[in-house]
Amino acid sequence: MKRYAAWFIAVASSVAIVVGCGGSTPNQPKPTQKQAASQQTSGKGQVAKATASTPVKRLEGKPSIPSKSPEQPPKKTTELAKAETNKPPAEGGWGTIKGRVVFGGDKIPEPKKLDVTKDQDHCLSKGPLFDESWVVNPKNKGVRWAVVFLKPAKGKKLAIHPSLQQPPPEAVLDQPQCQFVPHVLILRAGQKLVARNPAPVAHNVVIQGFQNAQNVQIPPGRSHTFELVAESYPVQLSCGIHPWMKGYMWILNHPYYAVTDENGAFEIRMVPSGVQNLVVWHESVGYLGGRAGRNGKPIQIEAGKTTDVGELVLTPRK
Repeated sequence: MKRYAAWFIAVASSVAIVVGCGGSTPNQPKPTQKQAASQQTSGKGQVAKATASTPVKRLEGKPSIPSKSPEQPPKKTTELAKAETNKPPAEGGWGTIKGRVVFGGDKIPEPKKLDVTKDQDHCLSKGPLFDESWVVNPKNKGVRWAVVFLKPAKGKKLAIHPSLQQPPPEAVLDQPQCQFVPHVLILRAGQKLVARNPAPVAHNVVIQGFQNAQNVQIPPGRSHTFELVAESYPVQLSCGIHPWMKGYMWILNHPYYAVTDENGAFEIRMVPSGVQNLVVWHESVGYLGGRAGRNGKPIQIEAGKTTDVGELVLTPRK
């Protein structure tokens, strides 16, 4: 019995030693998830801290890996940007556009005398003044004072010939005899307008546009210089002292424009080759082709050649 008792005590002691080294007591609480994570990163505290401080962008609750910022292209210098804007057309050359704007009505309008109600001694000293809203040549039906210009496609710019990079220094609007001379003119953005008054009476130049609105009185023998910006629509000219004085002005961002002469003829040189949109506008009709005509009519320009668009007919409003 003593032998069996000693054996039992020895076995029980071995079991107690095993439990004490590798097990846990029943009353010991389990570690929390945070404590477990802390135990797992033991010895790597600096790495865990750096990872936690890295900003992570999340989209719709899903984690994403930070990515490198896309490389930005270098900013273009002013010279480079200008060179690209005014580089030669893809077709490789420049051409010329010409044509005539003609009256499409059955009866050519006769000149109408203006009702001059003020400063008659000066204004009528050289004869009656006539309305210029319709000036038609009875010999060939050519329409004077029609505006013809190119319009680039939306979001694009016209290539500009090297010899036309800079706008002319100034355009002149004269008022010698209580009328604007010329009746219609076109400026290029950046070009100044000099309004002269050589008359012995004062004039009041009124400019009415969406981007340009000015009203300046010009004493006899004086002039005034206007600085204007480009407009997408015609700008009306008038005189606050002499209400019959009317005129129109366009201010464009390029040099490809013309005002028709006494025969309705026009010519635009050094035009970039390729397909270009040609716009025709007249104060008594509006755009040739109606509202859609604002965008112009596509024409093909061949490098080194003259493109004759023929006769462009303006039909008077009924």
